Amino acid sequence: MQASASPGIAVPETGEVEATSDTEALQATVNAALSGLAKTSSQPSREQIRDTLVAQGIAPEEVEISASTTPTGLAADAIQAGVRNREDCVMAYIRDGAVSSTVLPLLTNGLCFLGSDRG
Repeated sequence: MQASASPGIAVPETGEVEATSDTEALQATVNAALSGLAKTSSQPSREQIRDTLVAQGIAPEEVEISASTTPTGLAADAIQAGVRNREDCVMAYIRDGAVSSTVLPLLTNGLCFLGSDRG
């Protein structure tokens, strides 16, 4: 969705990114790959997610993945993956075998995730 700053000039609303066609293609690739993985494993591990995305031609250094276990060793309820694409991050969320995704801007540090736990 876009807000209009003045007639004829569209400005993205806060928190949204105008996805380029290559970002849209990347999002479609991430969705398809992770949906396929989620059909075989409803709560995949970091390693499974990374391997699946890399098998689709995504460079390993462009992939960030949240923890798949809690600090106490329990399986996480959900896991997120971020894939960098220039100034965007395709953020995918996997929970109970379902995948959803969105495109967000890179953080100022050039990453998709805050903190040091990016697998």
